[in-house]
Amino acid sequence: MNGEATVVERTTGHAGELVLRRAGDHHEIVANGVFLMDTRGGSSERLLVTATADRMPPPGRMLIGGLGVGFSLAAALAHPAVTAVDVVEREAP
Repeated sequence: MNGEATVVERTTGHAGELVLRRAGDHHEIVANGVFLMDTRGGSSERLLVTATADRMPPPGRMLIGGLGVGFSLAAALAHPAVTAVDVVEREAP
């Protein structure tokens, strides 16, 4: 692929249209025509989770709002202070 995004899936969620696109080796999530996130980086998501988990007394339970592309969940599950994670996602698709 040349990096141009192609639609993998398109659906209607609670807040409108959701689109999953693929661009090269990466995936992108677009909601109502607005780019939300992709799999190119994720460093800010991981840093936010790690900074929070570093301040939690173990064993800790973490709540993540929205699954996104999974960077936050992966960081939480990898942190030694986190023993349980709940993900609340408003969009079933």
